[in-house]
Amino acid sequence: MPAVFSTSAQRVLRVLFVLPSLDGGGAERVTVDLLRLLRRDRIRPALFLSQRRGPLLSEIAPELLTATDPDHPDAGGSNAFLTLLPRLIASARAVDVIVACLQCSTTYLAWLAGAVARRPVIGWVQNAAVRGSPMYRLRHRTLMRLLQPRLAASVFPCERVYEALAKRISFAHTRVAFIPNFISRERVRRLAAADTNSNLERLNGETVLTAVGRLAPQKGFDILLHAVRELHLRGYRCRLIMLGEGPERSRLTSLASGLSLRGFVEMPGFVANPYPIIGRSDVFVLASRFEGLPLALMEAHALGIPIVSTDCIAGPREILDGGRCGLLVPVNDHLAMADAIASLIGKPRRSSSALTGLPEEPVDGGEQAAVTAWEALLRDVAADA
Repeated sequence: MPAVFSTSAQRVLRVLFVLPSLDGGGAERVTVDLLRLLRRDRIRPALFLSQRRGPLLSEIAPELLTATDPDHPDAGGSNAFLTLLPRLIASARAVDVIVACLQCSTTYLAWLAGAVARRPVIGWVQNAAVRGSPMYRLRHRTLMRLLQPRLAASVFPCERVYEALAKRISFAHTRVAFIPNFISRERVRRLAAADTNSNLERLNGETVLTAVGRLAPQKGFDILLHAVRELHLRGYRCRLIMLGEGPERSRLTSLASGLSLRGFVEMPGFVANPYPIIGRSDVFVLASRFEGLPLALMEAHALGIPIVSTDCIAGPREILDGGRCGLLVPVNDHLAMADAIASLIGKPRRSSSALTGLPEEPVDGGEQAAVTAWEALLRDVAADA
């Protein structure tokens, strides 16, 4: 069950959030939103970036950024720890609490800085520790088993993410908090109503599918491409728009060509406002092999788009209310994914059984509840220290 924290008003806390960069992933998005929403009469946040880059950088007030050298030649190289640690230690000494906003390397770096500066560190675990995820690799399992119980607290977006890691790490004597990721439904809907230059005019009988995420193995875009190919073989005319950027772009482009999908797959990269595209599409698809509590799925849910999602170990089942608000299919099964998409093609929105009774409020509890929980946790960790 979620931990309960005190909310007694004290002095303004100084909190340092740590991220590798502000690339447009879900962890970066929710961190930026949290920094924006924290009440400054209670929390004074700062942000340490290993590399001062990324499309979300424009959303951060310059005074929140600590003095990381964006031009240092080792900022993202093999000597990153040696390069960054002294700067992070200096920043850590000026705050009360440190939050590592990603698991693995970010958490190790933050823990070392906290140990030297004698500051408590909160680890924020964003994804489930399952086969295929970086956390499942032997070196990370070993380091996390050593360091995670030594953190002042560990935050999980849902209980299934915690359970996946608790199979390998004991949290018996560690503070654990469940704080769901969040979105602003009002913001998503407002931006979805904005104009877009993207052409979504359909040819006769064409179905537009959208998917959002980093172009990386985690997101299962290769499985989605095979599903689209299967739909074409069955006679459906589908166009897929994959919004995001990442290391698998060239491999996915080659795969789409090899599956004879050239002209039916668009990969426009990171789009600052993807919501008009999502909102005008026919089906939103999440093909991930593992997740935490994916923001893109929440956003499609908020827009009322018919959804097909893999039933990975954590995230989709919670957001989609066990399948009541979208179709869940097995991971790595392109045929089941094609079947689910085909079952929604041609049906009016919210008319299918998968979307009956779509809740008006998000299942994540909303942004204000998450911000209140974070403020209480930060204060309690500081008090314990």
